Amino acid sequence: MAYASKENMISFASQLRGRLYRTVAATFTVDGWAASNGKYTQSKTVNNSGAFVIKNVLPPPLTTQTGNAATDATKRRNLCTIARAKAEFTVTASNITVKITADTKPDCDLDVVWYLEV
Repeated sequence: MAYASKENMISFASQLRGRLYRTVAATFTVDGWAASNGKYTQSKTVNNSGAFVIKNVLPPPLTTQTGNAATDATKRRNLCTIARAKAEFTVTASNITVKITADTKPDCDLDVVWYLEV
């Protein structure tokens, strides 16, 4: 019986993850929200390397930490607003567009990452 090295297992897991999931990362700015009918909407488009079909959006969306406790708490609170919002993903061969429609307007710029099952 042969054993795989830790480096080989990490490489294999990374390659497998890239085939099972795609990540979408976008920054939603405070000034970018448009108000309409009591809702707040913002869309972001990011580059994509080939068309695919989304099977599932894995919850919850994530954000980065800054190391400042107050700032991180504000980001987490606003991430909850994004997580509760309606998220629509449009995939083409060259782009992925994320449209968020929220009940309340986030009050800070927020970088958000979603994992898409493909």
